[in-house]
Amino acid sequence: MAKSALAIVFLFLNSINLWSQVVHFKGCSDPECSQERYFAIMAEVEAQIYAQYGFEYNDSLSFDFKLDDDGQLKILKSYAWINEEAISVYANALKKRINTAEMEAGQEFSLYYKQGADNSNSSTPYLNKTLRFPEAKKCRKFNQEARLACAKYFISYEMDQALELETFEDDFTASLYYREGTLYRVFITRAPLINKRIIDAFQQFPLFDDRNFKKKSLEKAGDYFYYYQHLGLSDSSEANSYFDQRYGVYIKNKNWSQLRIAIDPFHNLPFIDTLSRLSPYNKLLWGYLENEFTSGNIPQRMWTLERFENKQFRETTKDSNQTSESLAEIERIPVFKGCDSTWANEVLKTCFQYQIMNYISEEFDYPLKAWRKKIQGKAYVDFSVEESGEVGTIQVLVKTDPLLDIEAIRVVSEIPSMKPALQKNKPVRIYFTLPINVTFN
Repeated sequence: MAKSALAIVFLFLNSINLWSQVVHFKGCSDPECSQERYFAIMAEVEAQIYAQYGFEYNDSLSFDFKLDDDGQLKILKSYAWINEEAISVYANALKKRINTAEMEAGQEFSLYYKQGADNSNSSTPYLNKTLRFPEAKKCRKFNQEARLACAKYFISYEMDQALELETFEDDFTASLYYREGTLYRVFITRAPLINKRIIDAFQQFPLFDDRNFKKKSLEKAGDYFYYYQHLGLSDSSEANSYFDQRYGVYIKNKNWSQLRIAIDPFHNLPFIDTLSRLSPYNKLLWGYLENEFTSGNIPQRMWTLERFENKQFRETTKDSNQTSESLAEIERIPVFKGCDSTWANEVLKTCFQYQIMNYISEEFDYPLKAWRKKIQGKAYVDFSVEESGEVGTIQVLVKTDPLLDIEAIRVVSEIPSMKPALQKNKPVRIYFTLPINVTFN
């Protein structure tokens, strides 16, 4: 098991440096010993929880205790970001080992704990073409880029099924770590407050469903991680009510430690958090938080908004046929068959969009099973055009049905080679998001 990244905050009278005045552990006579004992207890419980569930996961927990007149520790309130069932396990372990004889009746104190394997130093590679990856049964005859896209698709699809996404209307992002097809670690970067199925979903998801994957390819896949993302907030007009459901409970209960973690899980208390990614979601969240602050519901500003370039996972939008910044500084976009490289860039964009959509409409082979079931919908497929002019990475961003989505992967993977995009007169990689709308005539 990877060593956990632990953080602790003791809050009493708005201070974070009053350990000696707040809580002592049995067998300890000084604050340093008590602090070490605390870490040891929490790490022990954390290991027990991981053994119970069969995988590691990150979480943040907080506990408000009070010593009553009978000398018993009572929990005034407690929160867990991910797993509420773990609260009682941690609390019971603490109650047994806190030395209440050294405390005064009526004394209150708060404990905070950040649970989870630190993935910042992980050497596990992201799922890519250089790795052995699980082979999806339906995509055996596809080219390599499409086979990889299929593997990513079915990992995401099965995660959708485990989370019952027909009712899961929320943002959820996590890195899923695998070893020979087995999920052994989850590092969650955004999760809903109102959904309580997350741990249950991962418990149902330790192995791939071999209906979609070949067992032998699972066993030979090795170690890798996959970045899973589900977008819930798609209508900005609903942002205030959306965020109020997810963050309002922290504000109402004045639980500022959990609010900080909910804002940005990457930062450790008591440091001020930052909305580090200048994404559409974070812009809306920033607006909501600023409004709560100016209204007096939040006592101090706990956030800033910074631009952060994440080169591995790009922000994309559902309503655009390319990534938000992919075409902004390109001197010449890729030249598709039927377009002329001497045309102005704006004309090339129009030609590219027309020709590629025409190609998709002609080459998309409506699956017979989908036709019989009257399945239709719109898939959004993200793909790159490499420096060579060939289609590179492919990923389905918004799914419809596996029958349609897999055919969308195939047809995109077979887009003919074109003249690559140019920047400073050199070939560069460029990304597009292509909507593929399948309807009955």
